[in-house]
Amino acid sequence: AARSHEQLLRERWLALRQVNEQRGELTGMQAFSGALCDIVFKLRSDLCFLGRDNLRDSFFGREAEGLRFTDFLGSTDKTRFKDLIARLRTVMTPESIPITIKRGPGKTEVNLFIVDTGETGEGATRYIIGLQLKSEEALTSIVPEVAWAPAPHRPPGGVCVCGGGGGGG
Repeated sequence: AARSHEQLLRERWLALRQVNEQRGELTGMQAFSGALCDIVFKLRSDLCFLGRDNLRDSFFGREAEGLRFTDFLGSTDKTRFKDLIARLRTVMTPESIPITIKRGPGKTEVNLFIVDTGETGEGATRYIIGLQLKSEEALTSIVPEVAWAPAPHRPPGGVCVCGGGGGGG
């Protein structure tokens, strides 16, 4: 009986350790996305925005919590994004694609980076998305009072928030 109890405790410890390692990996991925991207946000399994985020909301031009991310994409990009999601569910590796986001009357070209967390519970973060904006004009239209500068780790034309990364959320 003692041996089976010890085995049960060991299995629980291993399971808890695995969960903590996965959480650490996700935190690392989110930090990496924040360093590489101008805006970072989370989506639920249903592709709706999760949590409050002032920078994200400013970029999209409205409070986005609960809205479906794909509603901000044109039909071609919506199909490409859904194909990317389907691929992510099988390979579970970070992916990226260039995409156009509809913002108010205009559109903004971005590089989209996405990680599938595998989380499926109600209200859970299923996807972490980072947007790397391709123009400085798009950034200054979000928060014009913030100074923007080229990032040394980005190709020419890439910009970042000085003193910080994308939004939390």
